[in-house]
Amino acid sequence: MGTRLAALLTLAALGGPSLAVEAPAGLGPRTSWSTALAAEAPDLRRRAAQALGRLPRLTEAESAALLRALDDAEPRVRLEAAIGLAGRGPSARIVGLLVVAEPTPAVVAALAREATGTPAASDALVVLLGQRSEAEEVWQWGLPGLVPRARLDARIPPLLLRGVNHPSHRVRRVAVGGLGALLDRPEVRAALTKPTAEDPHPDVRAAACDAWAQATDPTWLPKATLLRAALDPVASVRSAALAALDPLRHEIDVDDLVRQAFQTDQDPTVRAVAERILGRATAADLPPRKGF
Repeated sequence: MGTRLAALLTLAALGGPSLAVEAPAGLGPRTSWSTALAAEAPDLRRRAAQALGRLPRLTEAESAALLRALDDAEPRVRLEAAIGLAGRGPSARIVGLLVVAEPTPAVVAALAREATGTPAASDALVVLLGQRSEAEEVWQWGLPGLVPRARLDARIPPLLLRGVNHPSHRVRRVAVGGLGALLDRPEVRAALTKPTAEDPHPDVRAAACDAWAQATDPTWLPKATLLRAALDPVASVRSAALAALDPLRHEIDVDDLVRQAFQTDQDPTVRAVAERILGRATAADLPPRKGF
């Protein structure tokens, strides 16, 4: 999976924490939420904007109501409207409201949704991550928004490298995944090698293997480390490591390992990856290599 696609899939989930959409108290059914944005009570308008913003898809009328809420007299209503429209509304106005707000998880996630196409949002995230190096929620929600711009902004690769050693495994997973687009840089390859087999969390090890699979030059691959990862106790890591080793499939030790995985691994996903590497048409007929 390419870095940009992986980042976009991650961002698809970045509506912010607690995304379950329920009818807030006093709002009634969804059909009344847009109307509630014109209510006299500011808190009711705020809750209506928040509820609409958490919907995965908006109707034309709901979008129009949130757009009008960007000009609400109450700052909290304007902010909720900006959060809800992030990634699907007028970027300049939305980012203008977000960058001056307290960087709550919801605000950071909204900036991340805007960052891929709005330099001002990307700039704000770079500053936030630089200032709050240990803040898990800021990094967890903000870093995915910077991944697609890693080759465009020289400030972002150092943040990804820092993220590899972050205390949160969620942050480390995003960081190592983002480094896959930067494998032409020796310092990136050096930083990515250790977590491939040694990170304590399997999601991070699997993401590191996925990053190696983006290598455009087989000589960049840390074969010994990936061979070790291919024997990981967690199946998702084994399958990702095998996929990363595909460019080296003609080397004897890699070929032997792939054959072993195809013939003996208990996980069907791992066996499927091994079969693909060996060749779908002949994998079932291949005997073990002599001396295996």
